[in-house]
Amino acid sequence: MVSLPLVSVVVPVYNASSYIRQTLSGILCQTYQPIEVIVVDDGSTDASPNILGEYGERIILIRQHNQGVCIARNAGIARSRGEYVALCDSDDIWLPDKLERQMKIAMKYPKVGIIACAFESIDAMGQTLPRPSRKSALHNRPISLQAILLREGNVIGISTAVVKREILEITGGFEARYSVVRSKDYDLWVRASDYTEFYILSTVLAQYRVLKDSMIHGSLKKEYKPQFQWLRIYRNRYSTKEYNIRRAKIYADWAESSFCDREDISWKLLKKAIKLNPMCLKYQVRLVVEIVKYFIRMAIRFFSKLLGSVGRK
Repeated sequence: MVSLPLVSVVVPVYNASSYIRQTLSGILCQTYQPIEVIVVDDGSTDASPNILGEYGERIILIRQHNQGVCIARNAGIARSRGEYVALCDSDDIWLPDKLERQMKIAMKYPKVGIIACAFESIDAMGQTLPRPSRKSALHNRPISLQAILLREGNVIGISTAVVKREILEITGGFEARYSVVRSKDYDLWVRASDYTEFYILSTVLAQYRVLKDSMIHGSLKKEYKPQFQWLRIYRNRYSTKEYNIRRAKIYADWAESSFCDREDISWKLLKKAIKLNPMCLKYQVRLVVEIVKYFIRMAIRFFSKLLGSVGRK
């Protein structure tokens, strides 16, 4: 009889009182039960410590002074016993069969070190947002992901990932020095890609919570600026041409996200992108659609004014 791989779950928590119950409910109700759910309270100052205390022996609770999410995750990983470690943020949600589906892949492809899945975005109230997880040729097969990570940026949601313990040991886990940089998991995926293949299920098995301030321009800046930081960190992995193509894509993605609310900002970003790579719009379908819609709006305004002036005469 084949023994099933043991899975530990690690959840770092910092002031997550509004969502942590829902997160833990999704984890504890999995059809493939983890051997342990390790929650690391990273010095929360809200009601999170009291809420976590309600779970008793259903979770393993580690309390520490606030040291940042990377150190919190590493503390949980160090305490874990599973052959695989499943990662989840304290405001995200797993669907009931997430681990079951991923562990079927783990048993089918034992050499794959990281198994992820598609996710959908939800708002603070849990309503689905029109921001679908990207669908691509990356899905449903073992794949060497390094070139894609360097070219496209982060293609894996942290709360979707199940990581083989040996990969965490080889890489040393999360880099504490990057705790202040967004998308800290991206660094781990890049380093892990030196040692293992990935598998990304196309099925949506997790929900990623997007809070209100992450949808305004100021927060978009916080989202995209760190991508340039990662680009500089990994500069030696790029040729000059590849480096400029990647910079152009970040600007184009940022322009696309800004277009609905800040057209002025979007045009400036788009100009920078095209200057770095004139072909950058080739795969930016949504951005091209927004540009076409913009010119249609401008044309309608122009002809409305023109017809209005003719009518007055």
